[in-house]
Amino acid sequence: MIALDLFLNSRSLHGQFRSSADFEAALERVMAMRRVARRFDRDIHCDGGILSRDASPDVPVQNAVIAWLSPDQRRAAMQWWTRGGPFWDADRRHGADDWFECEGEIVTDDALGEAAYRIAVGLECNTVTFAPSDWTRSPLMVQWRGDEEFGDLSLQVRNYWEAGELRARLRGAAPPISSWSQLRESAERHFANLRFGPECFDPLRGLPFSNPGATRIRALLSILDRLAVAFDSDGRRNVEGHRMYRDYFTGERGLFSDSSDTEKRRFGEKMQFRHPDKPGETIPCYWHGKVRHMTLRIHFSWPISGTSARSSPCWKRFSRKKTTPPMNRRPPLEKDEAIMSNPYSHPQLEAMLADLESELVERKESLRRAPPGKDGPIERIRQAVCAFANDLPGHGRPGVVFVGALDDGTPSGIPITDRLLQQLADIRSDGQTLPPPVMSVSKRTLAGSEIAVVTVHPSDAPPVRARGHVWIRVGPRRAIASAQDERILNERRRHRDAPFDARPVSRATLADIDVRRFEEDYLPRAFDPELLAANDRTTEERLAATRLIASVDDPVPTVVGMLVFGRDPQYFIPGAYIQFLRMGGTEFPGPGAGRGEMHGPRVHAARAARREARLAQPRRRRHHFGSPGDPTPSPSPGRAAADRLQRGHAPDVRGHQRARPGHLVR
Repeated sequence: MIALDLFLNSRSLHGQFRSSADFEAALERVMAMRRVARRFDRDIHCDGGILSRDASPDVPVQNAVIAWLSPDQRRAAMQWWTRGGPFWDADRRHGADDWFECEGEIVTDDALGEAAYRIAVGLECNTVTFAPSDWTRSPLMVQWRGDEEFGDLSLQVRNYWEAGELRARLRGAAPPISSWSQLRESAERHFANLRFGPECFDPLRGLPFSNPGATRIRALLSILDRLAVAFDSDGRRNVEGHRMYRDYFTGERGLFSDSSDTEKRRFGEKMQFRHPDKPGETIPCYWHGKVRHMTLRIHFSWPISGTSARSSPCWKRFSRKKTTPPMNRRPPLEKDEAIMSNPYSHPQLEAMLADLESELVERKESLRRAPPGKDGPIERIRQAVCAFANDLPGHGRPGVVFVGALDDGTPSGIPITDRLLQQLADIRSDGQTLPPPVMSVSKRTLAGSEIAVVTVHPSDAPPVRARGHVWIRVGPRRAIASAQDERILNERRRHRDAPFDARPVSRATLADIDVRRFEEDYLPRAFDPELLAANDRTTEERLAATRLIASVDDPVPTVVGMLVFGRDPQYFIPGAYIQFLRMGGTEFPGPGAGRGEMHGPRVHAARAARREARLAQPRRRRHHFGSPGDPTPSPSPGRAAADRLQRGHAPDVRGHQRARPGHLVR
C-alpha cells in the first residue's frame, strides 16, 4: 500500500443528535481530525450530498449548520462541504452498477463504497466518522457483490472517529508522494512482481507533478502487480485472476486494452521497447492502461501467464501520447477512422470465433434460402445487428457476426463474394433497421479460411428497431425486448441527449485546450479571488466543474470548451469561424468593399471581428489646420502641435475645445 486517502463517511450522519451541543461537539471532533490530516499533508475528502443528511430526526445538516453553529464554525463547515472540498466524487472510480454492501446496508454511491473499491484496486483508503453514531467501529466490512461465477469480495475499511487514533495511523504511514522521482522509487520498491525498463520514467521528466495522475499510475501498477501472481501451480489464472481480467481488462469500464490496428500500423515501432534481459532485442508492448489526467499510457507486455509472471513479469514503460500538432499543421483525418475501423485485432477475432456464442458474438453458416414461413439467415443477421446496436447489457463494445462459420467456430467453407458482402452491408441502408446502425463489413482470413465479419457498434440513440421490433441480446441468444427493456434503452438515449455545447468533441484531448488562458484569463473574471485561493481543486476538476471537459476521468473537451479555449477549434468544428462582409453602400446587397474570416477561439475571433467593424466605420470627425481656404495639405494634429512649439507658441493645456477657429476647425 503506497497511497492513503481519507474519506468522510456521510452515512454516520443519520439523525442521531438530540441537541445543538451534541452536533457541535461531534463536528468539532471531525474538524480536529481534519487538522491532524493537514499537518501530515493530507486532507479528508467529502461529498456534495452531506448537507442533505439528517443531523437530528427533523433537522437536516444544512439547517443545523446555519442554526446551531457559531459564525466561525458555520463558515469553516460550509467552506469545506460546498466550496473548498476536496470532494471524492470529483474523482469517483466505482460505477453505479457496482454493488457494495456493509452489514446489510447498500453503500454504493457513498464514500464507503468508493473507499472499498479503491482498496480493491490496490490503494489504501480509510474513512472518518462522526461520533457518536452507528458507524463507530473498525474495520468496516464491505462486501463487493459479484456474480455466481466469481462470488463476492470482502474488503476491510479502516475507520477513525478520534483524532489521537488518526494521528498515530498517519505517523506510521508513508509520506504522500510529491514528485515523479518519489513515484519511481515507491513503484520499484512496492511492486516487486513488475519489471521496469531503465528509461521507463523518462517521459515524466519536465512535466509538472500531478497528484491525480500519480494516484492513477499507482492504481494501474497495483492491478498489474497483483495480476502477475494470480495464477495456480499449472500457470493458469486462478479465480482471483479471472475476476481481475473480467473487471479491469474487459467491458465498458475496463482499465486496460490492446492497441488498435491503426495504432499498431502507425506507431508499431514506437511500441517496441528494449528487452530488460536481452541486450539488442526488443519486446512489443501493445497493451496499455491510460492515465487520462495527463494523456499518458502505461505500456506492458502481453499475454501475462503464470510462467511469464514468475520469470519475467510485466515490463512497463510510460509513453507520452503524441501531442496536438501546431495550428494548420495537423495530419488529415482518415475517413470514419475513429468509428468504422474494426476495434478488434486479428488474434482477438480468432479467439472470439473459437469461443462460445455470447452477448458479443454470433455465428452464421451461410446465407442460404430459408423454408417458407421462417426467417432467413439475412433476417436473423439483421436481428443480431439490431441487438448488438442496442447493447442492453451495457458492454460498450462492438458485437461481431461471423458469416461462414459453424456453431462450433470452425469455418463452413462458403465463398465470400462481393454479392454476399453487399447483402450484409445493405442491412444498414435498406430502411428496415432504424435508426441506421454504425457497422462495418469486411472479409477476413480466420482459422485458415475466409469469413465475412460484421462489426456493429453500440448505438448512441437506442432503441434500434428491425422491422418494427426492438431486439436485444440475452446471453448467446437474441430476443424481443420487453416493456422494461425498452424503458431502459429509452432512458439511456435521454441520458446521452445532452445539449450540443455540452457534448464531448470526438478525437479531442486535453492538450487541445489552452489551459493557461483558462486559468489566467477566465477564472479570475468568473470567480472571487478569495474563493480561488481557498479552492485546491486540480485543473481537470475546475474544467469539469465549468463543463469545459466531459469529466475528470474522461477529460475530453466539450463543444463549448473547444469553442472558447480550443487551440484550433476549426479542426474539430469546421464551421467554427466568423465571416464578415463589408459593403460599400448603404443598401444590401451593394458593392463589396472587403471581406474576411476570423479563426481561432471565439473570444479572439469576436474581438478581431469588432476591431474590423470599427475600422470599417466612416470617420465622423475631420480636423483641418490652417485657414479654411488654404489649399495646402493639412498636417496631422501631432505634427501641427510640434510646429507650434518650435515657433515659440505655448501649448494650450485646456485642450482643443478652446483653440481659435482659425487654427482648428472641427
